[in-house]
Parts: sequence; structure tokens; C-alpha cells
Amino acid sequence: QDSAGAQTLARLANLGYATLAVCAKTRPAQTTEALRAALGLASSLVVGQSGMGKSTLINLLVPQANARTQEYSVRLNLGRQTTTASRLFAIDGGGDIIDTPGFQAFGVAHLDPQQLAAAMPEFVPLLGRCRFNDCRHLAEPDCAIRAAVAAGRIEPARHSFYAELIAEMDVLRRRDPSLP
Repeated sequence: QDSAGAQTLARLANLGYATLAVCAKTRPAQTTEALRAALGLASSLVVGQSGMGKSTLINLLVPQANARTQEYSVRLNLGRQTTTASRLFAIDGGGDIIDTPGFQAFGVAHLDPQQLAAAMPEFVPLLGRCRFNDCRHLAEPDCAIRAAVAAGRIEPARHSFYAELIAEMDVLRRRDPSLP
């Protein structure tokens, strides 16, 4: 695993997300074991961008699935979609897994700024503590989120990511006023 990937996983784990460092290509046995332990007997859904290895992971867990796979294009920085419909597979030993088609883009247009802030785990304990009820946590005075960033309790990179998503939402709303 590269150091950038390890740093990203560490940041996500620090935020409370469950993370797994797996590699189907170089460590298939360890990857299968880690996934089986994490999934347990539950029914799980695999979602993500095209070409990120969802079907490859399905094939490790359910070898008879024979899910179609294709190499990720480093040159184009693009994955090719090979899964065209969602499929449910039973995992030997219990549990089910659903392979889904990948997506090319991630969008937030369906969210309002308060919903986006609520999706940031490190923001949640501070929501409702700003001076203004409709605080967007960008430039408003007495913002609890911005104060936490300044105090080092929230990573500046996470707040910047949030601000970028808000800016994207604003652009999309200007183009399509029917969005929430």
C-alpha cells in the first residue's frame, strides 16, 4: 500500500470510519480473510467508482461468481465499467454480497448545506453551536466549525473539502434552481 493511501485510511479511521487495507492483486488470501471477518453474516452492498475493484473483490469472496473485470487505466485515470446490473451472491459460510455497477462521478446536488455538514462526522458534535442557525461554516462569524479548525480539532483539509463541496453545490443550484 502506498503512503498516500495509508494516510487517507488513517485519517478516515480517526474520524470513526471502519477501514480495511486490502489488495486483491498482491494479497488475495489476506484480503479474503479480512473481508469475510468484516462482513460477517450480513448482507452487504459494494458501491464505488468504475474500475476500483468491486467485482475483483466479489470474485475473491465468491469464486463461482465469475464477475467480469477489467484493468484500471492509469494513463486515462479511468476505470471501465464492466458490471451492468446489480447481482446478489451468497458467500460460503454465510452472508450475502451485492455487486453493483460503478459510477463515474460523485455528486452532492441533492443535499442542502446542513445535510452535508451532518455527513461530516467531525462536524456533528458542533452542529447547532454556531451563532446563526443557517451557518454554512464558511465565513460566518462565531462559527463553531471554523473555531474547531482554528483550534486544531478539525483538520483544515477536511474543512477545505467541505467548502469545495459547498461551492460545487452552489454552482449546480445556479444552473438548476429546482435543486434543493
